Amino acid sequence: MGMQIEALQADEGDALLITLEGDVPRTILIDGGLARTGEAIAQIFRDRGVVKLDLLIVTHIDRDHIEGILKLLDELPASMLTVDQIWFNGYRHLRATPPNPGELGEHGALMGNRLESSIYARSIPWNKAFSHGPAARNGKTFPVMWFSDTSRITLIGPTTLQLEALAPSWEKECEKAGIVPGQPPAISDSTLVQHSSSGEFDFDALASAEFKNDHALANLSSIVVLIEHGAAVALFGGDACARSLTSALEELAAERGAPLHVDLFKVPHHGSASNLSMELLTSLQCTNYVISSSGARFGHPDDETLARIVAHHRALGGPLPTIWFNYLSARTRPWCDQDRKSSLGYEVVVPEGTGSVTARLG
Repeated sequence: MGMQIEALQADEGDALLITLEGDVPRTILIDGGLARTGEAIAQIFRDRGVVKLDLLIVTHIDRDHIEGILKLLDELPASMLTVDQIWFNGYRHLRATPPNPGELGEHGALMGNRLESSIYARSIPWNKAFSHGPAARNGKTFPVMWFSDTSRITLIGPTTLQLEALAPSWEKECEKAGIVPGQPPAISDSTLVQHSSSGEFDFDALASAEFKNDHALANLSSIVVLIEHGAAVALFGGDACARSLTSALEELAAERGAPLHVDLFKVPHHGSASNLSMELLTSLQCTNYVISSSGARFGHPDDETLARIVAHHRALGGPLPTIWFNYLSARTRPWCDQDRKSSLGYEVVVPEGTGSVTARLG
């Protein structure tokens, strides 16, 4: 009874297709990248005969996570794809006081949110595991949804306070994400650049570079989940901010009374240096790190992130870490150099051609 994780090619975004194997296999999709990723996912589902998602998670309102989901739902109507439930925090989940029942169907139209409208149109059970409230932690406890006695999903973040902080800027963030009908996504021209590593490579300087935590409200609101299926354990970090995620993982370890071991960690925010700190790495035991980014637009992953992962394991000793890239790009290619891998002590996995990378756990 294993877990299969496919990091699909999603440009600068995330699209993670997870299969929980067993007598009753489950299919989970976390985010959908950009529109063309959604088209690719729809074709994958057609080719494989996938007609049901047991769980769809949209981590937060960011174009490179949500646009492909919109496209997928357009490509495969409800007659072709059933979604058992969706975890997504919409406008109605951002307030401390829940809306009246009569209001619930109105927010998609009022806020111009295409995803909320699609959820209602398809009658997808929305945040069912949270009694239709926010997919968030309220206090110190960690909500858990069980598929079976040996298969569960634990919600690590966000907190209700982090969601409430997003409320004042909700409309602006929706516009940036491109989910307001008739409005294109707001993308700065300055970001439309393919970055590449340049200059002399100084591993020690990169690993010890000052950490500056990401404070973006949309990223703080990311849904982060820990999936445990049999002996396989994987952590999916969305675009979460390092300090809040570190605190949550430390609280979870304290609740369970043991260090947190995961077989695989989907690194937050595409390997941004502002979302992976040494403290976050220390808060869990892991040797496999997935980074989802083509390197376009935002130049991810940052060299500092990769250096921190490698330096963390060099200090620990033990098994070599493996970094999984879903693109062989100008950003990742230097880290695939055999001499660099041998001298620093790490492994990499890259896709063959234009395919995804697939990890099998358990």
